[in-house]
Amino acid sequence: MPDDAAGLYAVPLSEFVQERDALASRLRDAGQKDESAKIKSLRKPSVAVWALNQLARRQPDEVAELIRTGDRLRAAQEETLQGGDTADLRTAASERNRLVTRLAEEAASILTEAGSAPAPHLEKIKNSLLAAASEAAAGDLLGRGVLTKELAPSGFEGLFEMVPPPEEGTPGDDGGAARERLERKVRKLDVAANEAETKAARLVAKADEAERMAEDAGRRAASAVEAATKARAEADAASAEL
Repeated sequence: MPDDAAGLYAVPLSEFVQERDALASRLRDAGQKDESAKIKSLRKPSVAVWALNQLARRQPDEVAELIRTGDRLRAAQEETLQGGDTADLRTAASERNRLVTRLAEEAASILTEAGSAPAPHLEKIKNSLLAAASEAAAGDLLGRGVLTKELAPSGFEGLFEMVPPPEEGTPGDDGGAARERLERKVRKLDVAANEAETKAARLVAKADEAERMAEDAGRRAASAVEAATKARAEADAASAEL
């Protein structure tokens, strides 16, 4: 992402296209045609993505803590798959979920403040927060407040829910049998996640195309209004002269 673009994700959502086009024009006038083209190609964020970018700016410490907790959770998942104790996995997952809930509430407040109903967007916000805790690259984008699209959590996000609690009288069950069960469940989760991500990608592509068509239609309408205004002025001038 061009460095100049970071500020675009801090402006009110209704001003994104206007600010983007203005920035692209300034870069073009300055002779930076490649940078201008990159800025011009940026798509307006969804409501959920906009809220997440504002959240990163308002609550940077909590967002950073979520990302660190995600690191601990991935390490605990790996240890569990190697036959280790599940206690660290459960602790990290519990902390991750607490932070996701807390940050989703903050994002809802941001949307309410901006005059947008949060309910339709909360699931997307929570999924994106989970994904940011799951993947380092996604976490980096959220931490900098420059997300460009909603994120989908990986199959490993459901792993902690599937971890069997220690059973009395079976202290050795944290070994091979538990690992085998976990691996089977992880494979199932990965399949489900891949299907969900494929569906999400198709929907995002359709949404992007609809947005492009709307923006093109808006530009054509503005041009038509300008042409009509000019034609009317010329007609009135000609009529007055006649």
